[in-house]
Amino acid sequence: MRRLVLVTLTLALTSCAATTDYAVYKHPVTGDVMECELLHSGWLGSNVPTGRSAGPYADCKTQLEERGYQQVGTVERKRQATSPEEARIPRPALRQPQ
Repeated sequence: MRRLVLVTLTLALTSCAATTDYAVYKHPVTGDVMECELLHSGWLGSNVPTGRSAGPYADCKTQLEERGYQQVGTVERKRQATSPEEARIPRPALRQPQ
């Protein structure tokens, strides 16, 4: 029983620190670097895109591509967006992919 409680607690804590993927875009003229977040479920530490993630990600991607940005890579780190509406908004990249 004690082991079951420990495993359950570990899995629950893992889901709190869920990571997600960010597509990184760079503007070829200005050099500005922006990113779009792909929402993942985060349930029990899983990193599976949700059905709700495709629309916001596509909206974010389209906004950047229409302004001339080109995708230069992806990074994985802790999720920032708390809703699909938040994920629709391109934001400055915290770091550039190597």
